[in-house]
Amino acid sequence: MQSSAQNNLWNDNIFKYSHIFALLIIGIFFLPIFLDFLKGEDSNFANILDHLGRYKAKKTWLQGFLYVASFFSYFGTQQILILPDAVTILAERWPYYLVWLTIFIYMGFSLYKRKNEPTIDSSFERYFLGIIIAALILSIVWAKRQDGQMFNFNGFYIFSIPYCILLIFASRFASQIKFSLNHSLRLAIIAGTLTSFLVFTSGVNQDNIQIMTQVSQALQSDPNGNNPKKLLVNNDNWPIVVSVAVALKRADVPFYVEPKWGFLFGEKNVLKEDNHLPLSLWSISARNNQNKAIPFIANTSIIINPIQD
Repeated sequence: MQSSAQNNLWNDNIFKYSHIFALLIIGIFFLPIFLDFLKGEDSNFANILDHLGRYKAKKTWLQGFLYVASFFSYFGTQQILILPDAVTILAERWPYYLVWLTIFIYMGFSLYKRKNEPTIDSSFERYFLGIIIAALILSIVWAKRQDGQMFNFNGFYIFSIPYCILLIFASRFASQIKFSLNHSLRLAIIAGTLTSFLVFTSGVNQDNIQIMTQVSQALQSDPNGNNPKKLLVNNDNWPIVVSVAVALKRADVPFYVEPKWGFLFGEKNVLKEDNHLPLSLWSISARNNQNKAIPFIANTSIIINPIQD
């Protein structure tokens, strides 16, 4: 009885200010959105409203569904999902979906089994699952309204949805296993050993080193040296150009892009009409044998063309 009373007191103290903490977290979440809203016509909010008002060529519901479903198989080239054989392409990744189907069945059965147990944990899981379902539906609607090809532009957000589902699955699975102290200690040691092994054997990210080295070579080959660069961006090469832009920023070399790409690279990096600095035009294309081309990642090359005013 004493232990039960202590637990109730502890829970009362923990949840006494839970709503205040929740409001604080929500406020922190909305702060960057509010600051962006203050930018007026240059804000993302204004761009979204403009897009919703003028965009006509919508994708189908099937394409929107396949786009979101592709993230559950950790698919990275969503732009091919507008092809007629998109269903066949994803069907080839059936082992992923089989695992997810097993997880969904287990979670559904587990939550149904606890429907008459109005505990804090089960209530939280149901609310959390409701948020996830809403996020999935809104993601399908968002994918349906994508402009142009269906790139994984919103991938960081949609990839978080499977992760959140796995959190609920882990919570359900762990709650049904009775741990002893010795058992828990063994699991912690095994998990720590495996994690340490993966961390120490993964080594240094060689791609980042390669990118910085190749961009440094391009700067040395550029007749304009460390003067600003104009980066040519299109729907096919923007992920590679982002890598170049990050490397230039780390090297303290200014870069500019066309105004329509300001939303991705930042408005301060939009090329202004009154810019008369000596620029070099950097374009990224498939690797070839041009003498001026600097080999870059993903079998591409950086082609440098100084612009003469």
